[in-house]
Amino acid sequence: MEHIDYFKLQAKNLLKDYKTRFFDDEEERYIYQPKFFDIASIFSDFGYPDDKENFEFTLMQAQHVISKMAGFSKWTEMLDAPEKELNSARKQFEKSGYKLLVKRNVLPAPQNLYAFIMYSIGAQRITFSFDAVEYAQSYLVYSSSVNDISTAKPLAAGQFSPIEYIGASRTHVPYYWVRAFDGKEYGEWSSVAGTNK
Repeated sequence: MEHIDYFKLQAKNLLKDYKTRFFDDEEERYIYQPKFFDIASIFSDFGYPDDKENFEFTLMQAQHVISKMAGFSKWTEMLDAPEKELNSARKQFEKSGYKLLVKRNVLPAPQNLYAFIMYSIGAQRITFSFDAVEYAQSYLVYSSSVNDISTAKPLAAGQFSPIEYIGASRTHVPYYWVRAFDGKEYGEWSSVAGTNK
């Protein structure tokens, strides 16, 4: 892969990691489920206030961070750099310490996820049950209006099964999944939940 294409890919990956951001009610802070970078350290070291509720991070900002990690002052400077300099920058980037270079043994997917839905006036209570995963410290339930995990958003968290969620009633029953957390990263995605609706 050409050097510039490589850095463009890294910027896109950094943005993907940012988009995993969600507020954990138990820890009372924003956390990430990154696949490519130690994104929390990046935001801290580069002065991005990701603890703010309205924090937003764009592709342009991701490109700027990647260029800084590669030793340039800005993205456009890197785009204009000669091939020899880009080669050295790529080596520096790989040694930056921010990339998640080691793939951990992730936890397996929880099995037999079931969502029991009960409706009341203007609200619904959902009880998510599933088989426990060994070494899991907690679990996170996701939902989406379509059967596609790439669109799934965090919905509810808990240390054990079952996990309960109370929210506004919906005419359309979403799709649900769950993942186990080992204290460092989230494991594999479960199959889509069965429901009583």
